[in-house]
Amino acid sequence: MKILLTGRPGSGKSTVIEKFIESFSGEAIWVLTKEIRNRQNERVGFRGINALGGEGIISHKTDIESDYVIGSNKVDLPKIDELFTKIISNVSSEKIIVLDEIGPIQLLSKNFQRELDQVFKNDSNLLATIHLQDQKVEKYKKDLNTVLVEINLENRDKLPGVLTTIFENIEQFDRLNIKSGIFLVSE
Repeated sequence: MKILLTGRPGSGKSTVIEKFIESFSGEAIWVLTKEIRNRQNERVGFRGINALGGEGIISHKTDIESDYVIGSNKVDLPKIDELFTKIISNVSSEKIIVLDEIGPIQLLSKNFQRELDQVFKNDSNLLATIHLQDQKVEKYKKDLNTVLVEINLENRDKLPGVLTTIFENIEQFDRLNIKSGIFLVSE
């Protein structure tokens, strides 16, 4: 099962992912993206933290030397590969992949894109946040095997528990498919 969480900045996507990781009792491999703020509380970049203990700045206005730029931030592609790509390559099928986030910064890495495409082609279970409006992410949002959930004030506090229930009972959910007629997918 692949569930993608989307929503406006500040809607609670990352918070839902963090609460899921805290409450999930199964095996998960994860990467979190955290904002870096300056003394004026302005966002100046992002750092990544993964389940293997990796951590580092992936984009920043001034603290990275790179030819790759998103907005006014320079992007460290080797750090993205170290923190994100490494996590999703060679993951066993019993582990849930949890990514915060699939967005333009991460997708600058061709290695990350290639590994993410493999995740969407195989039977890996994925829970991820995904950028709300960017052409590069649309193919993942439109994937027929994906459930897209927009986070809002009404659902963000309930979602961690619902997602935990789904992924802790993934075998039962996998048996419920479109052919069984229990779930119908519509656009």
